[in-house]
Amino acid sequence: MKMDTGLDTGDVIARRVIAIDPDWSAGELHDALAPLGARLLLENLDDIESALAVAVPQDDSEASYAPRLTKRQAEVDWRQSGDRLLREIRAYNPWPVSHTRLDGENLRLWRACADEGPAVEPGLVVAHDASGVHVGCGDGLLRITELQFAGRRRCDAAQALNARNLTGLRLGGE
Repeated sequence: MKMDTGLDTGDVIARRVIAIDPDWSAGELHDALAPLGARLLLENLDDIESALAVAVPQDDSEASYAPRLTKRQAEVDWRQSGDRLLREIRAYNPWPVSHTRLDGENLRLWRACADEGPAVEPGLVVAHDASGVHVGCGDGLLRITELQFAGRRRCDAAQALNARNLTGLRLGGE
């Protein structure tokens, strides 16, 4: 992109399009785009003057401002829909990492997926098995598949079950 006075507002010199896996976290998307961007840069550096001559202006009507992420934004609100929570967990991985409270301590949520079951109290763990921690949310259940207890390493749901069965506990709040 050409430099100009705005933030990411210059003309586009070159671009590539990739398919984005709907299950990718923000970190996985970053890791897929980084080598693509490096290759694109190298392809255009040798003849940068020609590339600059055909640069295409951006459509300002399609621009949006992305504010800086904060840890507070990543706190899980179990009243939200499962789809929204899934998007947030992917978006906040690897930073600031979605988190909730468990017995007054921080519990980080690294990966989750949709779960089937009846609507229950938001934040209530209805089951914990090797496939995940099944938690009530705004419109049903969410299955947490990778988590991290305070002061511990990340682990999958089966490993977490070896340390502590969360069935019947309530996530969130104090």
